[in-house]
Amino acid sequence: TEPTEPTEPTEPTEPTEPTEPTEPTEPTEPTEPTEPTEPTEPTEPIDARKAEPGQADDQGEAGGGDETDNAKPAADDSTKPVTSLNPEHYYFSQGEPRRFDATARDSEGKPIPQMRAVGDGTYIPVGADVARASFATEAVKVKADQAEKEKFQDLVDRRADAVDRLAAAKENPEAKDDLRQAYRDVTDIGEDVGHRAGELAVAKTYGTDSSLPEPLDDYGGKPGRGRFDQVWAVADDRVVVVECKGGDGPLGTRVTRGGQVAEQGTPAYFAATIADMRKGSDKDIELAELLQAKLDAGKLDYVVVRAKVVNGDNGPEFGGYSIRPLDMGKF
Repeated sequence: TEPTEPTEPTEPTEPTEPTEPTEPTEPTEPTEPTEPTEPTEPTEPIDARKAEPGQADDQGEAGGGDETDNAKPAADDSTKPVTSLNPEHYYFSQGEPRRFDATARDSEGKPIPQMRAVGDGTYIPVGADVARASFATEAVKVKADQAEKEKFQDLVDRRADAVDRLAAAKENPEAKDDLRQAYRDVTDIGEDVGHRAGELAVAKTYGTDSSLPEPLDDYGGKPGRGRFDQVWAVADDRVVVVECKGGDGPLGTRVTRGGQVAEQGTPAYFAATIADMRKGSDKDIELAELLQAKLDAGKLDYVVVRAKVVNGDNGPEFGGYSIRPLDMGKF
């Protein structure tokens, strides 16, 4: 009967527990880190700046609210470089990281810092070293009349539709493509509202009975990086440069040749943009030389125009704009 003892080897059936090593299949979860590659997808619309309604991304594009010129972006106390950014909070435009929402906070309630690329795939928070714009006066706020409201209503309605689609897409975690498209639409339409407001503001501020402002650029309302939003020839042989904002976001920034981070409306930003234009088409070069000549002659105005969308009796409507001149004495 002793041979029955060999039945003990049945205990090695416990090694069947090594079937648990199937858990090592969990390493397939590291495929999740591939999600960070998703931020590369938003780079497809390289100039598509995404901001939620009532909020603003780092380009300052949004869909309504009071102007916040001189608003400082949230920043970490740390300047330690990082090599990856959370795709839930950042997308990329022209190689620079941008926040979807410049007012967002993380799960611990800390502000999502504005970041900038410093080369070699590393990023650091934008802090107090940013050159800030100086303004000559407070913003002049102009309310829209009924005719202006009607002219803008189609854009405002399209924006409202995009906002609704964005809210619906956020409720469906599987609708990532819909979410990206909704972000894009809200931003693009917000930019359109801002550029239309820029045209209106220049016409009402600088137009006369005998002289209407004449556009000097051919960017079709969306110039992109390395260009000013709008450039106009106005009365008295002057030129007006306009930075258009669709809402209450902070002014955009860029890194100059010397590595300085400069805000729109600063001498450093102006000079870096002129330098970019001088590397462009013949028309870009001609316009760059004209702008520099007008600046040197004291015949250049540089202004920020912000559109305002408000809730009217029948829903969202164009509420008007603000226009604020930069301090040219700093140039």
